[in-house]
Amino acid sequence: MWHAGAMLIVRGHRRVADAARGAAVALGNFDGVHKGHRAVVERARAAATALGVPLGVVTFRPHPREFFDPIGAPERLGGFKMRMERLRTQGVARLYVVGFNDALRRMSAEDFVEHVLVRGLGVRHVVVGDGFRFGHRRQGDAALLTALGEHHGFGVEALPAVAVDGIPASSTRIRQALADGELTVADHLLGRPYQLDAVVVEGDKIGRTLGYPTANLRVLGRRILLPRTGVYATRLRLPSGEWADGATNLGWRPVFHGQDLRLETYLFDRDVDLYGQRVRLAWHRFLRDERNFDGIDALKAQMAADCDEARRLLATTPPVEAAPL
Repeated sequence: MWHAGAMLIVRGHRRVADAARGAAVALGNFDGVHKGHRAVVERARAAATALGVPLGVVTFRPHPREFFDPIGAPERLGGFKMRMERLRTQGVARLYVVGFNDALRRMSAEDFVEHVLVRGLGVRHVVVGDGFRFGHRRQGDAALLTALGEHHGFGVEALPAVAVDGIPASSTRIRQALADGELTVADHLLGRPYQLDAVVVEGDKIGRTLGYPTANLRVLGRRILLPRTGVYATRLRLPSGEWADGATNLGWRPVFHGQDLRLETYLFDRDVDLYGQRVRLAWHRFLRDERNFDGIDALKAQMAADCDEARRLLATTPPVEAAPL
C-alpha cells in the first residue's frame, strides 16, 4: 500500500490490511474517467456517505482487453498516473488496483466476488456501470452480482448508460471522436479537454529555422491514444503548473520527407527551455489535416495562419485546471 496525495493505493487483493478494507466502491476499468465513469463514482460516494465508510474504486491493471489481445486492444485514453489523478480529484479515498493475470482470468464470477471483493477487499457496497461483465468468459453480469451481494452481505447498484446531449459517454465513443478530429464531442464526454503526458526531447530544430521553435514531445505511458494527424489549437502545462497557449502538429512532416510520426508544439510568446521536462498537452480544437506544400514559403505562410486561428480560438476557450506536475 502507498499514498498518492490523500488517496490510499492498494495493489492486489491478497493480505489487504484491515484498515484498508470495508469501502463502498465503484468497480470497473475507468479508462479516461469520463462522465459515465464519474456518475458511477458519484453513486458510490452517496452509498459511502450513507454507510459511513470510505469511498473506493476497484480497477484492473492491465485492462482485461489488453491481457487477452495486447496488440489489438484499444489504445488508452491517458496513462495510469492521470487516471489516479482524476479519481483523486473526485474524492476517492482508496484505489484498489487488481492485477489482471491468468489466475484472475480463470476465476468464476462467484469466486471473483468471494475471493476478491469479499475476502480480499471486504467491500460494503458495489456500483457498476452499464454492461459490466466479470468472471471467467465474462459469465457474470449485474443481476448475478446483485444476487451474490445479497448472499455475502453487500449492496449492489448498476447504473444505466450515461448520455451527454444524446451521445453515449463511453470510452469507445471518445476514441472515435478523437480519431475523427471531433474534439468538442470528446471534450463534452470527458468533461475536460483530452490530455496526455509527455517529456520534451531534442528534435532536429527545423521549426527554429522557420521561426517557429517547437517542443518535441515523446508521449509517456504505453499505448496512449493520439488523435488523428493534423494541426491543433492546444495548451501545454509547464513544469510550474502554468498552462501556455500554442499550436501543435501531429504528423509525418511531408515537406521534409519525414519518416516517423512527430508530435511538436509551438508555444505563443514563449521562450522556455523544456528539454527533459515532463509536460501535459491539452487538445482543444482541430484546425486542419496535415498536407504537403509547394516549398518552405508556402509552409511558413500556412503556419502563420494556423497560429492566428489557434490564438483566436484559445482566446475564448476556458482555461484548463492548473496544478503542478
